[in-house]
Amino acid sequence: MGSSSGTSVNIQWSTAGTATISLYELNSYGCDSTVSTTLNVLQTPSPSITGTTPICAGQTAIYTSPYVTGNTYTWNVTGGNVLSTNNNSVTVYWPSAGSGTVSLTENNTSTCNNNDILNIVIAPQPAPLISGTGTVCTGTSSSYSVVTQTAGNTYSWNVIGGSIIGSSTGTSVNIQWSTAGTATISLYESNGFGCDSTISLNITVLQTPSPAITGTTPICAGQTVTYSTPNVSGNTYTWNVTGGNVLSISNNTVTVYWATAGSGTISVTENNTSTCSSNDRSEEHTSE
Repeated sequence: MGSSSGTSVNIQWSTAGTATISLYELNSYGCDSTVSTTLNVLQTPSPSITGTTPICAGQTAIYTSPYVTGNTYTWNVTGGNVLSTNNNSVTVYWPSAGSGTVSLTENNTSTCNNNDILNIVIAPQPAPLISGTGTVCTGTSSSYSVVTQTAGNTYSWNVIGGSIIGSSTGTSVNIQWSTAGTATISLYESNGFGCDSTISLNITVLQTPSPAITGTTPICAGQTVTYSTPNVSGNTYTWNVTGGNVLSISNNTVTVYWATAGSGTISVTENNTSTCSSNDRSEEHTSE
């Protein structure tokens, strides 16, 4: 590089191996001499980091560079936590969304070194939550929604033990409950970085009562009759009578005295152990 006839010289080294520098000196009397020195040209490292980016917050990834025997590797990470290093590889946990870097200095057995850096995009990890009741009744429908909606994210609903009414890909869903037992609602959320998450909500589906009043009608004025509906253990029964006098109530039965001719009604509201209820009504006719 530059002049080769001065008192110093600059040399570019391109190829690893053994090289020789020679110096020729001549004075004004015609006396001259040559000296040579042998150099060892080492290969400058060329690290190249590979690994996942973008990556979802809360995930762990391994980053590597090609291994060269005898070389040493010094890793540095910003925005993440180093879990372990193993010579030419590093394992990093990325706790939160944002940006980070993975950098590497590779040294050979002497003083030659080189650096590489990989910029990391740490994408937000969806954490969906479902809003809605956990106890429902058969024969009803209920709505469930995403607690915190993120613009641009996609949502998909699934239900076991019920039927989705309408779309299953919005930020809310309507579900029809037909069968008593345990049901499960699942919500899947993903973003444009490929980060996704699924959450489930267990639902208790209670059987909606179905009271059916039986008893005499028509009835003669001055008579007493007991009316009943099938008994379901744990359910409660609320009776109401018009046109007659209630003599006694025993859970799923009512005893009524019909004093005068005309018409009357008997109604019952049956409730289960939660909030499911249903009504039945019987119209009674009394004659002279």
